[in-house]
Amino acid sequence: MPKGLKKDEITFTFGKYKATANRDFKSFAEGYKIWRRTCSGLRGRAIGVSKAKKSLLGLVVGMGKVGRVAGNSGPINDIGWTYIDRELRKIFSLKGGREIKDSQLELLKNLDNLLEDYKKPNSPANPANIVFEEPLNWDDETGEVSERRNVYGHYLTEDYVDYRNEFKDANLTAVDSSWYSYTEDGSAKPPMWQALFSEDGILGKESKGLQQIVKDAIDSFANLGLSFKKDTPIPIQGRGSGAAALKIPEIKSMFTAFSRDDEFTTPAGNFSTDKAARIIRNTPINLTTKEHQNVLRSIESDLKIPNEIEEVYITMSRRQMKNMAVLAGWKPPVKEEPKEEEPKDTVRTSANIESTDWRTIMKVKV
Repeated sequence: MPKGLKKDEITFTFGKYKATANRDFKSFAEGYKIWRRTCSGLRGRAIGVSKAKKSLLGLVVGMGKVGRVAGNSGPINDIGWTYIDRELRKIFSLKGGREIKDSQLELLKNLDNLLEDYKKPNSPANPANIVFEEPLNWDDETGEVSERRNVYGHYLTEDYVDYRNEFKDANLTAVDSSWYSYTEDGSAKPPMWQALFSEDGILGKESKGLQQIVKDAIDSFANLGLSFKKDTPIPIQGRGSGAAALKIPEIKSMFTAFSRDDEFTTPAGNFSTDKAARIIRNTPINLTTKEHQNVLRSIESDLKIPNEIEEVYITMSRRQMKNMAVLAGWKPPVKEEPKEEEPKDTVRTSANIESTDWRTIMKVKV
């Protein structure tokens, strides 16, 4: 287990950002472990191949390069199934699966799309459409085949086995008829098809097919609530981002508190960005609604992920800090105009002194 991680805690890396989430890792990995164990144990006659050492898992991993399928030109093209298998083992392993990169999440999504293309009834990559020839009519004495026909999915049909056993001294056994079809419509369900696409077991074993396991993993990741780490704060930058960020209640409350506290005004009458920066740097911001999460997504495009964003740390320039403080109500103190003092040697005359004697006032009024 990576150092510092709790038992069911995983770390995600989204480009320059890191986030953590909690989940039941054992439940998450169980489906893949069962699939791998099931496919590894099915081999030889159980899957209708002559080489007893060749397992169903080996057939899947040995499919070679993905290539282009039905016009698919996605990023998963031209990579090998050996690479895909290696990455899947990392994702579902107890150690590797606790530190996930966005490239691995993309691999799962692209693999799901690829398998969806494979599964199409008319896809040449669909294991149900692998074409073989079987003898249909032959000379009963010489065994010379006079007519053949195409069969899809698997070659060990009743006719093929009858012919080989009678004229080639083979000792073959026909496979289940559901494994092959005489029409190229994706209706056959050979072992390879079941390993990739089955939703209700593989050759009678209780296991989902690989695509369903991949879909379950994608859903599992998408449903995790993420807490972004302190060492990768989200920058509040760009035109209008400050005003947008203040729509998030915890950010608004923080800057409102700054604006009302004289401690955040310097003796020179400026906003104290030093004090504000220390608090901002160490304060986690909880996002309680999708609306607030979407505000953050609108500020930082790299956060356009399906997950709930539960907690983040933020950062910003000092200029942005002051701008947001002003928007939250901070104002520089009003400077009082200094009073002009008379020189000490000024001689005050009666003209400079306001009359307060009632007789003088009466004379003026008269």
